[in-house]
Amino acid sequence: MRPLTEKQIDSLLAFLHNEKDYVFLDSVRCDRENSKSFLFLRPLKRIEFFAGDDLRAFVGEMEQMLEEGNYLAGWLSYEFGYLLEPQMKKLYRMDLQNSGILASFGVFSEPLLFDHETGKNSFPATEPMSCALQYRIDDLQLSQEKEAYLNALDKIKEYIAAGDTYQVNYTLKLLFAFSGSPLSFYRNLRRNQSVSFGAILNLGDEHILSLSPELFFRAEEDFVLVRPMKGTMKRGRSSEEDMMFCQRLMEDEKNRSENVMIVDLLRNDLARLTHQHDDRKVVTRSLFDVERYESVLQMTSTIYAETDRPLFKQATMLDVLKALFPCGSVTGAPKIRTMEILRELEDAPRGYIQGR
Repeated sequence: MRPLTEKQIDSLLAFLHNEKDYVFLDSVRCDRENSKSFLFLRPLKRIEFFAGDDLRAFVGEMEQMLEEGNYLAGWLSYEFGYLLEPQMKKLYRMDLQNSGILASFGVFSEPLLFDHETGKNSFPATEPMSCALQYRIDDLQLSQEKEAYLNALDKIKEYIAAGDTYQVNYTLKLLFAFSGSPLSFYRNLRRNQSVSFGAILNLGDEHILSLSPELFFRAEEDFVLVRPMKGTMKRGRSSEEDMMFCQRLMEDEKNRSENVMIVDLLRNDLARLTHQHDDRKVVTRSLFDVERYESVLQMTSTIYAETDRPLFKQATMLDVLKALFPCGSVTGAPKIRTMEILRELEDAPRGYIQGR
């Protein structure tokens, strides 16, 4: 595999510095399954979903654009998932309704790409980014005070003891004031922690930067693949210690239990999608794989669902979203009840989840 070199990424980011509306999907850690990076430039139009809009009309317009041979790249907010299940619509409270946009996708012609297997490259290039393109982060702080955070954890333990849930992915935010170049910020984040799924979305008046090690789902003609990530351990200080920590992570009862909970949830989600169109095979391809990152070890498992006919000939995009979105690894299990608990305890909407 041929990853983008420092010079190539600097040259591309220098070009993007003067662009106003694009989506760059960046495979920093590439393999045969994830062997291309994509650049979508200058959308033909943008499809957006606001609070109160018609869900079926929104998804139907997206499907129409795809049928006409276009490409879609953009984002869904986590809160978009509240609209996909009748039981969760009550979570869609007035504070969310007043927050405006919940999804945005650009409609693009064929993307430019970098093929990491062959080295084929159609990305535009210009002089590498100047060191003058700096950025600054100030006023770094957590979105929640320690006492409130610990109180929320106590409440989660009560819900677990009562049998309401058995895994909750409770989150808070790291807030800061930002000034300068978002592209320089992305370049440094990318260098410090390489991931398989990096992205920059420039929506004209704001940037979304994403560096995710986890594959939510990949849907092809005759299969859907998910790879949830649950279970974490620090890296070793030597190769021998690193190997020891890898083995310890694979064998650790707590981390294995955490991983299996999400595997079971996503197996059920895939079954919801495929079994409604006849009995399809949903199999766990691997359990407890350990991936090495710069600072941590991460445990992943891979689940795979086969379809006898092309997936989107028998299922709509709305079917896929209803079955899978949001991913169980960012909610917990069981998904719907846990999302209710998260909505009660988290102090702000989660926001963006990017995709293509």
